[in-house]
Amino acid sequence: MRIFWRVAFLAFLALSCVLLGLTIRVSFDWSSLSGATRTLDRGEVAALRAELASVRDPFESVVKVAKVMAPSVVSIEVVPRPRSHASFVRSAPRGGSGILIDEAGHILTNWHVIGDANPYRIVIRQGSERTYQASLVGWDQFTDLAVVKIEAERLVPATLGDSDAVEVGQAAIAIGSPFALQGTVTLGMISTTARDVNTGDEMADVLGVESYLQTDAAINPGNSGGPLVDIHGNVIGVNTMIVTRTSAGVGFAIPINYAKQIADAIIENRVQGEVSRGGLGIRLGDDGDRYQREGALVEVVGPFTPAARAGFEPGDLVVEYGSRRIREGRELVQQVQKTPEGTTVPVVVLRDNQYVTLHPVIGDRNRATEGLREDEQRDRSERRQ
Repeated sequence: MRIFWRVAFLAFLALSCVLLGLTIRVSFDWSSLSGATRTLDRGEVAALRAELASVRDPFESVVKVAKVMAPSVVSIEVVPRPRSHASFVRSAPRGGSGILIDEAGHILTNWHVIGDANPYRIVIRQGSERTYQASLVGWDQFTDLAVVKIEAERLVPATLGDSDAVEVGQAAIAIGSPFALQGTVTLGMISTTARDVNTGDEMADVLGVESYLQTDAAINPGNSGGPLVDIHGNVIGVNTMIVTRTSAGVGFAIPINYAKQIADAIIENRVQGEVSRGGLGIRLGDDGDRYQREGALVEVVGPFTPAARAGFEPGDLVVEYGSRRIREGRELVQQVQKTPEGTTVPVVVLRDNQYVTLHPVIGDRNRATEGLREDEQRDRSERRQ
């Protein structure tokens, strides 16, 4: 009998434990499902805030870049001059951004920001404190770059970086005045380092333009002419274009190495229209698979051109220019354009499965391509008939 009561007691105790466990589990699950959370007390909040204070801001570098660049980025406003006679029609001001590139007051921007500024006055603003009247130094329509100048003291020019060292995926910061909102900073990355863009200028696209840096940092109207900056505060590009038809986050900047070269030429020669560029006097064709290798295929050699005098022939595949390997026609065009007139450059071509080294003396691009343009116009005329 004692055994029976002892077993019964143990069974009752076990059942009680099971029921108690179920009650606790149900209570726990119910609290969890209800979304109830425990409110932190003052001490716990203070401790958590102390922990947060020690966390490093992932955008700390961006904050510093924005401060470093502030004295070097300007807002540009092109204001119509008052007319001498009464008029009820007033042109709206246009504008964009610019980069202070030296202590002398030269500012690099886009030509489309300035346009033909003769009937206008150019106003430069640095934040809300400083306003200057600027003069137009010169411009190069081919690259859409221009330089203006202000007279001021204690200027802080931007530090120009090396756009050839830029890599896809690195951080990119755009600074400027989109929609006239001065000092706007946006963060993104480099999407592509050598994007060829069809500008709609038929002759420019035929002759070749510098490849652009592509970025997803937000760029809007008014950012044009402003800097694209790396995470160290060095300018790597001049913001110039955006794509808006189907998507956002597609902006283009002229690499600063190329832009600086054009700016120097404008300042030195006070160029009013187009900077002189090197030219060979050849037209490039579709590289195709004729040689089963990379290079720039020569389709036409203009008469009495640097290329003709050096012995270039149609069908030559240019594989090396100077000490630089040439993978496609665009690379050759860019390298020739960067070469000063009168420079002799060794060029290696593949002809009839043999490598031949030629030594052209680089000429002026406009003069070298005159014959090609005439031939092209005749070809088009014949096709129309």
